[in-house]
Amino acid sequence: MDLLALLILLAVIVVFGVRNRDLKKQQKDLEDQLDDLYSGDAKKDNSVIQE
Repeated sequence: MDLLALLILLAVIVVFGVRNRDLKKQQKDLEDQLDDLYSGDAKKDNSVIQE
């Protein structure tokens, strides 16, 4: 019985670790997209100001 509980706990830890890693990667990708979006807007704003 204790071995089964240990295996289930180990599986939960592994699943949590994998999901956490995937979420962090997704968060970084979304932050990069926002940076690209805002840097594109900044370039447009600068070109309007310089004209």
